[in-house]
Amino acid sequence: MRLFGCGLVALALAVGLPPGRIFAWTTPTRIRMADDAVRISSPAFARLLYRHLDEYHRGVAEEADSQIEAGRDLSTGPHGRRREAAEQLSKLVSQTIEGLSNHEPMREICYRAGRICRLVADLNHPIHTGSTPGEAELRSAVYYDDFARYAEGVAARAPLVFYGWRDDLRTVKDVAPFALEIASRSERDAEGLYRAYHSRGAKVTSSDFDDRSIPFAVASLSYSRTVSDTANLWLLVWSRVGGDLRGTPYLGGASSRRPGRARG
Repeated sequence: MRLFGCGLVALALAVGLPPGRIFAWTTPTRIRMADDAVRISSPAFARLLYRHLDEYHRGVAEEADSQIEAGRDLSTGPHGRRREAAEQLSKLVSQTIEGLSNHEPMREICYRAGRICRLVADLNHPIHTGSTPGEAELRSAVYYDDFARYAEGVAARAPLVFYGWRDDLRTVKDVAPFALEIASRSERDAEGLYRAYHSRGAKVTSSDFDDRSIPFAVASLSYSRTVSDTANLWLLVWSRVGGDLRGTPYLGGASSRRPGRARG
C-alpha cells in the first residue's frame, strides 16, 4: 500500500445532489474520487481531462444509464446484474481506446473517462455488490442514503491509499474479469456493514459510527479502491494508444511518497 495525501479539490462544476433517493455514492463523493484519480494519472492524460473538465465531471456525475441503472443489484444473486455491469465497463474502455485512436472529439473521450470512474465506483460499493442474507434490507433507501452521506464525510477526511499499478491489467484485451474482481472484493465488505447497522440486535445510524468503526473502514477502503481502479483503467487506455506516460506517479517501481498535502 502506498499512502498518498491530497488536498481538498474545489469543484469546477457546481454539481448538486440528485433529488430524492441517493444511489450509491453522492455526487460530491464521485467527483472527489475522479479528481483524486486524475492526480495519480499520467500528467499528459491529466492535462487532457483538465482541458475538458466539464465533460469528464459530467460523465462522473450523471446517473447510470438505462443499461445499468444506479442502485440496481450488482450481487451474484438471482437478480444481480454484476456480469452485465462488467461487460458494460469493458465495452466503455474499448470505446474510449477506439475513440482516441480514431481522433474523436476530446470532449467525448473525457466524458467516457468520467463514465469509467462512475461504473468502477458502483462496482466498489458493498451495498451494490453484497449478497449476504441481510443485504436486501441494507439496500433499502434508509440505509443506502445514510451510508452514502456518511461515506461523503469519510472521503473528506480519511487518508487516500493508492494500491499501485497493475502491470497485468495493461496486457488484457477485455477488462470484464477485472470488473468482476472488483465486485467480488467489494462484496466481502457487505456483511460487516450490515452487522454494523444492526449492532447488538438494535438498528443504528451512521451517527453512532466513529473513525474506528467497520463502516468507516469500508467507506475509506471503497473510496481508495475506486480511485486506484479508475487510475489503472485510465492508464490502460492511455498506454494502449501510445500516450505519454512520463511523470506518472509511482510508475516504474518508484518508492512510496507523501506529497505533503493534507486531505480534507
